[in-house]
Amino acid sequence: MRSSFFTFLVALAGLMLFSVACSSEGTGVPDDDDSENDLSDESDLMDEYLPEEQPDLSDLFEPSDGEVLSDELMADNDDLIPDVDAPCLATFYGLYTITGGDERGTYTGTGEIRDDGGSLRFIRAIVYDDAGWHGYRAAQAVEGELFADYRSIGAEVRLDNGGFVATVDSVTRPVPGKRYKTISVMLLPVAGCGRYLVSGDPVPPDTGDGFDEEWLWDAAPKEEPLWRNERVETPANPEPSTAEKVTINETYASFHELPAVQPYTDRDEFKKMVHYMVTDPTDRAFLRENPDTVRVIQRPVNDWTLAEAEMRRSAFAYTLAEKADFFSDFVQEKMINELGMMSHWNEAAQRYDQDGDSMLWTGVYVATMAWKYLIDQTQGSLDRMIKSLDGTLQCVEIVPDVTTFARTLRLHVDDGDPEFHEGTGPFAGIDWKEGGNNDMFKGFIIGHYWAWYVLKDSADPRAAGLITRMKNNLKRLHDNCEIAKDLRMNQLATALLLYAMYKGTLSETIYKNESATIWSYVEEYINKGGLPTNEYGISDWSGNHLGVWEFFILREVYEAVGDGTRVGDMQAALYEKGDAMRPARQGLFQLIVGARGTPQMVSDIDSGIECLQEVPMERGLYAVDRLWSPDFCMSPIPELFWKNDWTSPTADRTQSLRAYPLYEKGASSYYWKDNIYKGLRGSAGTGGDTGLDFLVGYWFARRYNLITEND
Repeated sequence: MRSSFFTFLVALAGLMLFSVACSSEGTGVPDDDDSENDLSDESDLMDEYLPEEQPDLSDLFEPSDGEVLSDELMADNDDLIPDVDAPCLATFYGLYTITGGDERGTYTGTGEIRDDGGSLRFIRAIVYDDAGWHGYRAAQAVEGELFADYRSIGAEVRLDNGGFVATVDSVTRPVPGKRYKTISVMLLPVAGCGRYLVSGDPVPPDTGDGFDEEWLWDAAPKEEPLWRNERVETPANPEPSTAEKVTINETYASFHELPAVQPYTDRDEFKKMVHYMVTDPTDRAFLRENPDTVRVIQRPVNDWTLAEAEMRRSAFAYTLAEKADFFSDFVQEKMINELGMMSHWNEAAQRYDQDGDSMLWTGVYVATMAWKYLIDQTQGSLDRMIKSLDGTLQCVEIVPDVTTFARTLRLHVDDGDPEFHEGTGPFAGIDWKEGGNNDMFKGFIIGHYWAWYVLKDSADPRAAGLITRMKNNLKRLHDNCEIAKDLRMNQLATALLLYAMYKGTLSETIYKNESATIWSYVEEYINKGGLPTNEYGISDWSGNHLGVWEFFILREVYEAVGDGTRVGDMQAALYEKGDAMRPARQGLFQLIVGARGTPQMVSDIDSGIECLQEVPMERGLYAVDRLWSPDFCMSPIPELFWKNDWTSPTADRTQSLRAYPLYEKGASSYYWKDNIYKGLRGSAGTGGDTGLDFLVGYWFARRYNLITEND
């Protein structure tokens, strides 16, 4: 809170500076305001006006002619009078202790004045005394540029008015008129060793977010700054040529005319047509050390920015291992139904609701639990893997038609859904969903390979029977299902997996020869990394997810059968796939191509791990909406542009020019398949659909020693 006592201190400091000015005969201070006479070098200015050791300022309290400070005033504020006998070790640059207040309340903190390679920086990090947020301590960190001349010392701090939360507690955020609010900061030296009165006020016509503080020098600067804003935007594509821009504008003219897109068409960044990857690890270390705090960074402090800070805290306040511990039980309880299939718990109905792509995600979960078991060797991990493996096996066994398979299973519900059919005989009481397709088929390949990898050396009494069922089911699909007989990637994966499972038997040669034949059909496609789409930074993100799994499994199975040549081919193909997409940030995709491709790419691995860091523990804390924000811009190119349906009233193909950090997006049940430029809007709350994406990325990284249990 801005105090009347501070007003007195400001007046007193002003009188001190006036006294210095009046007694500075022969100092060379210019008589006019001609800019040519101003000191231009800020560092020289600081050295001249702010020496390494501050002088004794007690003489400033000796009244000059016409200036009288009353005895009563001086007695009430004798703490301002320095001890002339105490040595002052303070320098202008360094760390300061802050006490102060603003319209939100009083606070304490730490400030820094720093020469950062010729750039003079003003850094301020505070924590409110009583004005908390939803049980957390509320804090703020900002930085600005320091300036000085012979008249004053000050700083300029630009607060970002943008954001991604529009409504908190049913109150809508006022739409700012511009991107930044500028706070003008003045530093007034007062009597005392390294002591300043610091006031900040918005530059008109802006209002609010002013503050009054006292800074007291505490220590010399450390090697690293007190705080740094680490938000970075990396171009995802080169700027198109003039001719390319003409083609893009002509091709998507009808898209640009859509009401949701048209307001952005005059923006320079829209016309530039460069997409960006946004990373922001700012405050990760701070939040790990202070999990009871939400800290607003480089923005005004209000309910909406505190909500955004709470979402950042949900991602960064926990280690990767802590997230894995939480999600391991949460996913098993909320996302795995009684039959082991990926589902979503419905609290109101007290039952699991289906996931339409369950066969794929269940296969991914089987692989995840296999990796977990290979690391921790616990019976619990093995049991979870086997439970979901059994679900995928029943997706074949329950269907009478041998040419197809089920998308998912559930306990029988008489709800009239025409896509569900109740099983018969040993499957009575279980419903299976029709519609097995290419994407769902990938779940068999992913889950069956990793389950076999674990069970082939297992002493568990269930292992042999489960391996026999996997062989029989894969053979049934291989012989009868058109999806598995495509003479391309599905058939290669199926034949190769059967080759591995039948290795050492009479059937080995059949599947070995078949896989060699199919390789000849797909070799060119594989050698080009599967030809992933990347048009000006835009891609088929869901297709990338399936494709990288496909290449990864082939690489691993070739290793299992001892074919070093093909292992090398798949490693090179994974590298090509990754190279085509850099620097896109799709999490698991980057982990796989970086770790299992050749050459191994540390930048991809780091990008994937950074995405794991960004996954929030709690998704959907607040509704996300970026469309109001002054820093938001639509992309000039629609998503899934190859479908040519961007003008359809039922298809929203708009997307952002930027791919934001995961904790700034709308909630998702599986981040790694999503369009990275979407998530612009999302409702609060996600029910039980959280966590599988983190677990698969985490245990993949543990399996291949990309992270440790201490990360």
